[in-house]
Amino acid sequence: LNSSFEPVGAIVYAPRWGTESDGGNLLTLLPGGNIKLNGKDLDITSMDIAEQSVKRNQLMIGSRLHNYFDFSLFNSKLRVSGSAIINIVGTLLHRDVKGSLITPCYIWDIAAGHALIKGVGLNLEYYSTGKIDYKALADRSMAPDHFVSGTQKTLELIRNKIKLK
Repeated sequence: LNSSFEPVGAIVYAPRWGTESDGGNLLTLLPGGNIKLNGKDLDITSMDIAEQSVKRNQLMIGSRLHNYFDFSLFNSKLRVSGSAIINIVGTLLHRDVKGSLITPCYIWDIAAGHALIKGVGLNLEYYSTGKIDYKALADRSMAPDHFVSGTQKTLELIRNKIKLK
């Protein structure tokens, strides 16, 4: 986190998001640098993050969210990784994932993922209230709300199609 309590760097290892032979994927971001995937600059141009893409229709979600949300209006595939940070960076690792909806968690579960997706122009916000106040989470408190990530249009889609029960 920088002095404004915004995430600016990251190291995220996703062991199950690669082939058995390559051992997974390592995402890194030094403050002011480029996102690296396994030591090489992440090719954002090939990611097709634009909302026009009909192929990008999957959403990463937390494993217990079906207890709290009604997904009946969201007619796309839902993926569960079991890890908040992997759900957040799923958009960087899987070309069909457009965003995420995850359970309330701690600063260490979201900050690195947030720094990484910010690097490609995506957002991470609270589901109900918008902008995350990292200063309030720095005292090791659990976040007061669920999180959503993606482009602004994806955040609107999640909020409109997936409602709290």
